Amino acid sequence: MADASIFGPGTVVKGEINGEDRVFVRGKVVGTIDIDSAAVVEPSAFVKAKVSAKEVEISGTVEGHITGFSKVEILPGGRVVGNVKTARILISDGAVLKGLVDMDLGEG
Repeated sequence: MADASIFGPGTVVKGEINGEDRVFVRGKVVGTIDIDSAAVVEPSAFVKAKVSAKEVEISGTVEGHITGFSKVEILPGGRVVGNVKTARILISDGAVLKGLVDMDLGEG
């Protein structure tokens, strides 16, 4: 697996997270996440941010607009309040999405 950054359950990040490596959020992020790889919001996480990544996987809570250039996946227990822009989306049974979906990135 490529390098990854993990922000644990006791961590609060305010500001911008930028980079090429996968990011796993288990704590709280307020601001912006802009990743060239994947952003993973785990069940314990709360993200109030604009999220942009190649792939976005959510099983925690995200409040903010999401751009997943390849795909966005909202897993059971995942909660999104905000608009989603992506080439592909998967919303599992038990997931919540309150917002609009735009699937016109021309990628897949």
